[in-house]
Amino acid sequence: MCLEVIGNEHSVTVYSTNPAQKALKRPLTWEYAFQQLGRLGTTPFWLDKLELEIDDGIMLPVSDLNEMRRLAIEELLQDKPKQTVDRQTYRQRVERWKHRQGEERADLQTIKSIIPQISVAVSDPETLQAAIQAGAKRVLIGGEHWRSRRGFSLEEIRSSFERCRKQGIDCVWRLPRILNQGQSERLLGELEKASGWAEKPNLMVANLGELEILKAVDSDWAFEVDYSLNVFNEASLAYFIRQGAKAVTLSPELHHEQLGPLAKWPGVELLVFGDLEMMVSEYCPVGATLGGKKGDHCAGTCVKEPHYLRDRMRYDFPVETDQECRMHLFNVKILNLFEELAQIRRMGISSVRLQLTRQTPGQVRQIVRLFSEAWDTLHDGKRATWMSDEGMNELTSLFPEGFTKGHFFRGVL
Repeated sequence: MCLEVIGNEHSVTVYSTNPAQKALKRPLTWEYAFQQLGRLGTTPFWLDKLELEIDDGIMLPVSDLNEMRRLAIEELLQDKPKQTVDRQTYRQRVERWKHRQGEERADLQTIKSIIPQISVAVSDPETLQAAIQAGAKRVLIGGEHWRSRRGFSLEEIRSSFERCRKQGIDCVWRLPRILNQGQSERLLGELEKASGWAEKPNLMVANLGELEILKAVDSDWAFEVDYSLNVFNEASLAYFIRQGAKAVTLSPELHHEQLGPLAKWPGVELLVFGDLEMMVSEYCPVGATLGGKKGDHCAGTCVKEPHYLRDRMRYDFPVETDQECRMHLFNVKILNLFEELAQIRRMGISSVRLQLTRQTPGQVRQIVRLFSEAWDTLHDGKRATWMSDEGMNELTSLFPEGFTKGHFFRGVL
Protein backbone atom coordinates (compact mmCIF):
# COMPACT_ATOMS: atom_id res chain seq x y z
CA MET A 1 0.00 0.00 0.00
CA CYS A 2 1.24 3.47 -0.89
CA LEU A 3 0.62 6.46 1.39
CA GLU A 4 1.18 9.94 -0.03
CA VAL A 5 1.12 12.75 2.55
CA ILE A 6 0.95 16.39 1.51
CA GLY A 7 1.60 19.10 4.07
CA ASN A 8 3.78 22.05 4.90
CA GLU A 9 4.15 22.71 1.14
CA HIS A 10 5.95 19.36 0.84
CA SER A 11 4.86 15.84 -0.01
CA VAL A 12 6.29 12.47 0.96
CA THR A 13 5.45 8.95 -0.13
CA VAL A 14 5.90 5.82 1.98
CA TYR A 15 4.96 2.18 1.47
CA SER A 16 3.63 -0.50 3.80
CA THR A 17 6.06 -3.16 4.98
CA ASN A 18 3.62 -5.94 4.07
CA PRO A 19 1.26 -6.33 1.14
CA ALA A 20 -2.44 -5.80 1.67
CA GLN A 21 -4.50 -8.95 2.33
CA LYS A 22 -7.96 -10.17 1.67
CA ALA A 23 -10.08 -9.31 4.72
CA LEU A 24 -11.58 -12.24 6.61
CA LYS A 25 -13.59 -10.14 9.07
CA ARG A 26 -12.93 -6.40 8.99
CA PRO A 27 -11.97 -4.76 5.69
CA LEU A 28 -10.17 -1.43 5.78
CA THR A 29 -12.68 1.42 5.66
CA TRP A 30 -12.26 5.15 5.19
CA GLU A 31 -13.42 5.78 8.77
CA TYR A 32 -10.88 3.38 10.27
CA ALA A 33 -8.04 4.69 8.10
CA PHE A 34 -8.88 8.28 9.07
CA GLN A 35 -8.93 7.31 12.75
CA GLN A 36 -5.51 5.62 12.65
CA LEU A 37 -3.74 8.05 10.33
CA GLY A 38 -5.19 11.02 12.23
CA ARG A 39 -3.45 10.09 15.48
CA LEU A 40 -0.78 12.74 15.16
CA GLY A 41 -0.32 13.37 18.90
CA THR A 42 2.11 16.16 19.77
CA THR A 43 3.28 16.72 16.20
CA PRO A 44 2.51 20.13 14.63
CA PHE A 45 0.20 18.46 12.09
CA TRP A 46 -3.40 17.33 11.92
CA LEU A 47 -5.22 15.24 9.34
CA ASP A 48 -7.32 17.64 7.29
CA LYS A 49 -8.49 15.43 4.41
CA LEU A 50 -8.11 11.78 3.43
CA GLU A 51 -8.63 10.17 0.03
CA LEU A 52 -8.65 6.37 0.14
CA GLU A 53 -8.42 4.33 -3.05
CA ILE A 54 -8.48 0.58 -2.36
CA ASP A 55 -10.40 -2.43 -3.62
CA ASP A 56 -13.31 -3.73 -1.59
CA GLY A 57 -12.60 -6.47 0.94
CA ILE A 58 -8.95 -5.47 1.54
CA MET A 59 -7.28 -5.10 4.93
CA LEU A 60 -3.88 -3.98 6.21
CA PRO A 61 -2.62 -4.69 9.77
CA VAL A 62 -2.95 -1.69 12.05
CA SER A 63 0.76 -1.92 12.85
CA ASP A 64 1.52 -1.24 9.17
CA LEU A 65 -0.83 1.77 9.09
CA ASN A 66 0.80 3.20 12.21
CA GLU A 67 4.31 2.66 10.86
CA MET A 68 3.43 4.36 7.55
CA ARG A 69 2.05 7.32 9.45
CA ARG A 70 5.19 7.53 11.62
CA LEU A 71 7.57 7.40 8.65
CA ALA A 72 5.60 10.00 6.70
CA ILE A 73 5.55 12.45 9.63
CA GLU A 74 9.27 11.96 10.25
CA GLU A 75 10.01 12.94 6.66
CA LEU A 76 7.69 15.95 6.80
CA LEU A 77 9.37 17.16 9.98
CA GLN A 78 12.79 16.93 8.33
CA ASP A 79 11.51 19.20 5.55
CA LYS A 80 9.97 21.66 8.01
CA PRO A 81 12.02 24.91 7.95
CA LYS A 82 13.51 25.86 11.33
CA GLN A 83 12.66 29.38 12.46
CA THR A 84 15.00 30.98 14.96
CA VAL A 85 15.18 34.39 16.61
CA ASP A 86 18.13 36.02 18.29
CA ARG A 87 18.12 36.55 22.05
CA GLN A 88 17.49 40.30 21.85
CA THR A 89 14.43 39.86 19.61
CA TYR A 90 13.08 37.19 21.94
CA ARG A 91 13.45 39.48 24.98
CA GLN A 92 11.73 42.32 23.14
CA ARG A 93 8.77 40.07 22.30
CA VAL A 94 8.47 38.93 25.92
CA GLU A 95 8.53 42.54 27.16
CA ARG A 96 5.86 43.56 24.63
CA TRP A 97 3.70 40.66 25.75
CA LYS A 98 4.08 41.59 29.42
CA HIS A 99 3.24 45.20 28.63
CA ARG A 100 0.11 44.17 26.74
CA GLN A 101 -1.01 41.92 29.61
CA GLY A 102 -0.50 44.79 32.07
CA GLU A 103 -2.57 47.13 29.92
CA GLU A 104 -5.42 44.62 29.67
CA ARG A 105 -5.38 44.08 33.43
CA ALA A 106 -5.36 47.85 34.07
CA ASP A 107 -8.29 48.34 31.68
CA LEU A 108 -10.33 45.76 33.53
CA GLN A 109 -9.53 47.31 36.90
CA THR A 110 -11.02 50.62 35.71
CA ILE A 111 -14.05 48.97 34.15
CA LYS A 112 -15.37 47.22 37.23
CA SER A 113 -14.65 46.69 40.87
CA ILE A 114 -15.83 43.30 42.11
CA ILE A 115 -16.95 42.89 45.71
CA PRO A 116 -15.35 39.77 47.22
CA GLN A 117 -17.96 37.05 47.49
CA ILE A 118 -18.54 33.34 47.91
CA SER A 119 -19.87 31.15 45.09
CA VAL A 120 -21.79 28.00 46.01
CA ALA A 121 -21.95 25.25 43.36
CA VAL A 122 -24.89 22.84 43.78
CA SER A 123 -26.28 20.07 41.62
CA ASP A 124 -29.99 19.80 42.50
CA PRO A 125 -32.92 21.99 43.65
CA GLU A 126 -32.77 20.69 47.24
CA THR A 127 -29.18 21.80 47.83
CA LEU A 128 -29.91 25.09 46.02
CA GLN A 129 -32.66 25.73 48.57
CA ALA A 130 -30.24 24.90 51.39
CA ALA A 131 -27.58 27.29 50.03
CA ILE A 132 -30.09 30.15 49.76
CA GLN A 133 -31.37 29.49 53.28
CA ALA A 134 -27.78 29.72 54.56
CA GLY A 135 -27.40 33.17 53.00
CA ALA A 136 -25.61 32.43 49.70
CA LYS A 137 -25.49 35.52 47.45
CA ARG A 138 -24.02 33.76 44.41
CA VAL A 139 -24.99 30.24 43.31
CA LEU A 140 -23.81 28.03 40.47
CA ILE A 141 -26.41 25.47 39.39
CA GLY A 142 -26.13 22.49 37.06
CA GLY A 143 -22.83 20.90 36.11
CA GLU A 144 -22.64 17.12 35.88
CA HIS A 145 -25.98 15.37 36.27
CA TRP A 146 -25.36 12.57 38.78
CA ARG A 147 -27.47 9.44 38.54
CA SER A 148 -27.76 9.50 42.34
CA ARG A 149 -29.51 12.89 42.25
CA ARG A 150 -32.49 14.38 40.47
CA GLY A 151 -30.53 17.26 38.97
CA PHE A 152 -32.05 20.33 37.29
CA SER A 153 -34.46 20.21 34.39
CA LEU A 154 -34.37 23.10 31.91
CA GLU A 155 -37.59 24.46 33.41
CA GLU A 156 -36.10 24.26 36.92
CA ILE A 157 -33.05 26.17 35.72
CA ARG A 158 -35.35 28.89 34.35
CA SER A 159 -37.43 29.08 37.54
CA SER A 160 -34.27 29.07 39.70
CA PHE A 161 -32.97 32.09 37.80
CA GLU A 162 -36.28 33.90 38.26
CA ARG A 163 -36.32 33.16 41.97
CA CYS A 164 -32.70 34.21 42.51
CA ARG A 165 -33.18 37.42 40.54
CA LYS A 166 -36.12 38.43 42.75
CA GLN A 167 -34.03 37.79 45.86
CA GLY A 168 -30.98 39.66 44.58
CA ILE A 169 -28.90 36.48 44.25
CA ASP A 170 -26.40 36.10 41.41
CA CYS A 171 -27.21 32.82 39.64
CA VAL A 172 -25.02 31.10 37.03
CA TRP A 173 -25.80 28.01 34.95
CA ARG A 174 -22.76 25.68 35.05
CA LEU A 175 -22.46 23.50 31.95
CA PRO A 176 -21.13 19.91 32.19
CA ARG A 177 -17.40 19.26 32.01
CA ILE A 178 -17.71 16.58 29.29
CA LEU A 179 -20.13 16.33 26.38
CA ASN A 180 -20.55 13.61 23.78
CA GLN A 181 -22.19 14.24 20.42
CA GLY A 182 -25.71 13.61 21.67
CA GLN A 183 -25.23 15.82 24.72
CA SER A 184 -23.79 18.59 22.56
CA GLU A 185 -26.87 18.53 20.35
CA ARG A 186 -29.18 18.60 23.39
CA LEU A 187 -27.23 21.49 24.92
CA LEU A 188 -27.49 23.43 21.67
CA GLY A 189 -31.26 22.97 21.72
CA GLU A 190 -31.50 24.01 25.38
CA LEU A 191 -29.40 27.14 24.83
CA GLU A 192 -31.54 28.09 21.84
CA LYS A 193 -34.61 27.86 24.08
CA ALA A 194 -32.89 29.76 26.91
CA SER A 195 -31.90 32.53 24.51
CA GLY A 196 -35.60 33.29 24.13
CA TRP A 197 -36.25 33.72 27.85
CA ALA A 198 -37.19 37.17 29.12
CA GLU A 199 -33.65 37.50 30.46
CA LYS A 200 -30.85 35.23 29.28
CA PRO A 201 -29.12 33.30 32.09
CA ASN A 202 -25.46 33.78 32.95
CA LEU A 203 -23.48 30.74 31.79
CA MET A 204 -20.28 29.05 32.92
CA VAL A 205 -18.53 27.01 30.20
CA ALA A 206 -16.43 23.99 31.15
CA ASN A 207 -14.78 23.17 27.80
CA LEU A 208 -13.93 24.86 24.51
CA GLY A 209 -16.69 23.04 22.62
CA GLU A 210 -19.31 24.65 24.86
CA LEU A 211 -17.83 28.06 24.13
CA GLU A 212 -18.26 27.40 20.39
CA ILE A 213 -21.85 26.23 20.92
CA LEU A 214 -22.59 29.33 22.99
CA LYS A 215 -21.07 31.65 20.40
CA ALA A 216 -23.09 29.94 17.66
CA VAL A 217 -26.33 30.70 19.50
CA ASP A 218 -25.42 34.27 20.51
CA SER A 219 -21.95 35.72 20.05
CA ASP A 220 -22.68 38.38 22.70
CA TRP A 221 -23.95 36.00 25.39
CA ALA A 222 -22.16 36.72 28.71
CA PHE A 223 -20.25 33.73 30.10
CA GLU A 224 -17.80 32.65 32.77
CA VAL A 225 -15.04 30.03 32.63
CA ASP A 226 -14.95 26.96 34.90
CA TYR A 227 -11.82 25.46 36.47
CA SER A 228 -11.80 22.50 34.06
CA LEU A 229 -10.44 24.81 31.32
CA ASN A 230 -7.25 24.82 33.40
CA VAL A 231 -6.40 28.52 33.47
CA PHE A 232 -2.87 28.39 34.84
CA ASN A 233 -1.23 31.69 33.86
CA GLU A 234 -1.91 35.26 32.75
CA ALA A 235 -1.77 34.33 29.05
CA SER A 236 -4.70 31.89 29.32
CA LEU A 237 -6.56 34.24 31.65
CA ALA A 238 -6.19 37.14 29.21
CA TYR A 239 -7.27 34.92 26.30
CA PHE A 240 -10.63 34.08 27.84
CA ILE A 241 -11.24 37.66 28.90
CA ARG A 242 -10.60 38.74 25.31
CA GLN A 243 -13.17 36.13 24.27
CA GLY A 244 -15.69 37.90 26.50
CA ALA A 245 -15.47 36.02 29.81
CA LYS A 246 -16.84 38.01 32.75
CA ALA A 247 -15.12 35.78 35.32
CA VAL A 248 -12.61 32.93 35.32
CA THR A 249 -12.15 30.12 37.83
CA LEU A 250 -8.47 29.31 38.22
CA SER A 251 -6.95 25.83 38.03
CA PRO A 252 -7.03 24.09 41.44
CA GLU A 253 -3.49 22.84 40.74
CA LEU A 254 -1.93 26.28 41.28
CA HIS A 255 0.56 26.81 44.11
CA HIS A 256 -0.21 29.76 46.42
CA GLU A 257 2.84 31.66 45.08
CA GLN A 258 1.56 31.22 41.52
CA LEU A 259 -1.81 32.66 42.51
CA GLY A 260 -0.36 36.08 43.36
CA PRO A 261 -0.05 37.52 39.81
CA LEU A 262 -3.42 36.07 38.78
CA ALA A 263 -5.16 37.51 41.85
CA LYS A 264 -4.47 41.01 40.50
CA TRP A 265 -6.99 40.41 37.71
CA PRO A 266 -10.61 41.18 38.58
CA GLY A 267 -13.17 38.42 38.23
CA VAL A 268 -10.97 35.46 39.22
CA GLU A 269 -12.43 32.69 41.35
CA LEU A 270 -10.65 30.04 43.42
CA LEU A 271 -11.92 26.70 44.71
CA VAL A 272 -11.52 26.60 48.50
CA PHE A 273 -13.77 23.70 49.52
CA GLY A 274 -15.28 20.62 47.92
CA ASP A 275 -14.71 17.32 46.16
CA LEU A 276 -11.85 17.13 43.69
CA GLU A 277 -12.27 14.89 40.64
CA MET A 278 -9.27 12.65 40.06
CA MET A 279 -10.50 10.80 36.98
CA VAL A 280 -13.40 10.63 34.54
CA SER A 281 -13.88 7.52 32.42
CA GLU A 282 -16.39 6.09 29.97
CA TYR A 283 -15.77 2.74 31.68
CA CYS A 284 -18.23 2.03 34.50
CA PRO A 285 -16.61 -0.32 37.07
CA VAL A 286 -19.86 -0.62 39.04
CA GLY A 287 -21.81 -1.96 36.09
CA ALA A 288 -18.88 -4.09 34.89
CA THR A 289 -18.38 -5.84 38.24
CA LEU A 290 -21.89 -5.90 39.75
CA GLY A 291 -24.00 -6.23 36.62
CA GLY A 292 -25.17 -3.02 35.05
CA LYS A 293 -27.45 -4.10 32.17
CA LYS A 294 -31.07 -5.14 31.89
CA GLY A 295 -31.34 -5.82 28.21
CA ASP A 296 -30.25 -2.61 26.50
CA HIS A 297 -30.89 -0.48 29.59
CA CYS A 298 -28.76 0.37 32.62
CA ALA A 299 -29.88 -1.55 35.71
CA GLY A 300 -29.10 1.42 37.97
CA THR A 301 -26.85 -0.63 40.26
CA CYS A 302 -24.73 2.45 40.92
CA VAL A 303 -27.57 4.34 42.65
CA LYS A 304 -28.63 1.61 45.08
CA GLU A 305 -25.77 2.30 47.50
CA PRO A 306 -22.47 4.24 47.60
CA HIS A 307 -19.49 2.73 45.76
CA TYR A 308 -15.74 3.20 46.10
CA LEU A 309 -12.45 2.12 44.58
CA ARG A 310 -10.02 0.93 47.27
CA ASP A 311 -6.28 1.38 46.73
CA ARG A 312 -3.40 -0.69 48.12
CA MET A 313 -3.28 1.56 51.22
CA ARG A 314 -6.95 0.69 51.84
CA TYR A 315 -8.20 4.21 51.13
CA ASP A 316 -11.72 4.28 49.66
CA PHE A 317 -12.11 6.74 46.77
CA PRO A 318 -15.77 7.71 46.10
CA VAL A 319 -17.26 6.84 42.71
CA GLU A 320 -20.16 8.71 41.10
CA THR A 321 -21.77 7.98 37.76
CA ASP A 322 -23.50 10.58 35.59
CA GLN A 323 -26.49 10.21 33.28
CA GLU A 324 -24.21 9.10 30.45
CA CYS A 325 -22.85 6.29 32.70
CA ARG A 326 -19.40 7.85 32.97
CA MET A 327 -17.43 7.11 36.11
CA HIS A 328 -16.22 10.09 38.15
CA LEU A 329 -13.58 9.19 40.73
CA PHE A 330 -13.08 11.62 43.62
CA ASN A 331 -10.29 12.14 46.11
CA VAL A 332 -10.83 10.32 49.39
CA LYS A 333 -10.29 13.65 51.20
CA ILE A 334 -12.18 16.86 50.51
CA LEU A 335 -10.35 20.06 49.55
CA ASN A 336 -10.52 22.49 52.47
CA LEU A 337 -8.72 25.86 52.52
CA PHE A 338 -10.72 27.30 55.43
CA GLU A 339 -7.55 27.96 57.43
CA GLU A 340 -5.99 29.76 54.43
CA LEU A 341 -8.87 32.19 53.85
CA ALA A 342 -6.99 35.12 55.40
CA GLN A 343 -4.02 34.52 53.10
CA ILE A 344 -6.31 34.17 50.07
CA ARG A 345 -8.11 37.39 50.99
CA ARG A 346 -4.79 39.25 51.26
CA MET A 347 -3.93 38.13 47.72
CA GLY A 348 -6.96 40.03 46.45
CA ILE A 349 -8.93 37.06 45.06
CA SER A 350 -12.34 38.35 43.99
CA SER A 351 -14.37 35.24 44.66
CA VAL A 352 -13.94 31.87 46.35
CA ARG A 353 -15.99 28.78 45.53
CA LEU A 354 -17.56 26.05 47.61
CA GLN A 355 -17.95 23.02 45.32
CA LEU A 356 -20.89 21.32 47.08
CA THR A 357 -22.24 19.15 44.27
CA ARG A 358 -22.17 15.90 46.29
CA GLN A 359 -23.12 17.16 49.75
CA THR A 360 -26.45 16.84 51.58
CA PRO A 361 -28.69 19.88 52.18
CA GLY A 362 -27.73 19.86 55.87
CA GLN A 363 -24.03 19.87 55.06
CA VAL A 364 -24.54 22.62 52.49
CA ARG A 365 -26.27 24.88 55.03
CA GLN A 366 -23.53 24.42 57.61
CA ILE A 367 -20.61 24.84 55.19
CA VAL A 368 -22.08 27.94 53.52
CA ARG A 369 -22.74 29.53 56.92
CA LEU A 370 -19.19 28.88 58.20
CA PHE A 371 -17.42 30.17 55.10
CA SER A 372 -19.74 33.18 54.70
CA GLU A 373 -19.16 34.31 58.28
CA ALA A 374 -15.38 33.91 57.88
CA TRP A 375 -15.23 35.65 54.48
CA ASP A 376 -17.39 38.56 55.66
CA THR A 377 -15.21 39.01 58.74
CA LEU A 378 -12.06 39.09 56.62
CA HIS A 379 -13.66 41.48 54.12
CA ASP A 380 -14.60 43.86 56.94
CA GLY A 381 -10.94 44.19 57.86
CA LYS A 382 -11.06 42.06 61.00
CA ARG A 383 -8.32 39.65 59.96
CA ALA A 384 -6.44 40.07 63.23
CA THR A 385 -9.45 38.88 65.23
CA TRP A 386 -10.49 36.02 62.94
CA MET A 387 -9.73 32.54 64.28
CA SER A 388 -10.23 29.41 62.19
CA ASP A 389 -10.28 26.86 65.05
CA GLU A 390 -13.99 26.92 65.79
CA GLY A 391 -14.99 26.64 62.14
CA MET A 392 -12.47 23.86 61.53
CA ASN A 393 -13.91 21.90 64.45
CA GLU A 394 -17.38 22.04 62.89
CA LEU A 395 -16.07 21.04 59.46
CA THR A 396 -14.12 18.13 60.94
CA SER A 397 -17.28 16.88 62.66
CA LEU A 398 -19.00 16.87 59.26
CA PHE A 399 -16.13 15.08 57.47
CA PRO A 400 -14.22 12.88 59.95
CA GLU A 401 -12.23 11.30 57.09
CA GLY A 402 -10.12 14.46 57.01
CA PHE A 403 -9.19 17.09 54.45
CA THR A 404 -6.55 17.95 51.88
CA LYS A 405 -5.16 21.36 50.94
CA GLY A 406 -4.73 20.13 47.37
CA HIS A 407 -1.92 21.87 45.52
CA PHE A 408 -2.06 25.11 47.53
CA PHE A 409 1.28 24.33 49.17
CA ARG A 410 2.62 21.81 46.66
CA GLY A 411 1.94 22.89 43.10
CA VAL A 412 2.44 20.72 40.05
CA LEU A 413 5.06 23.05 38.48
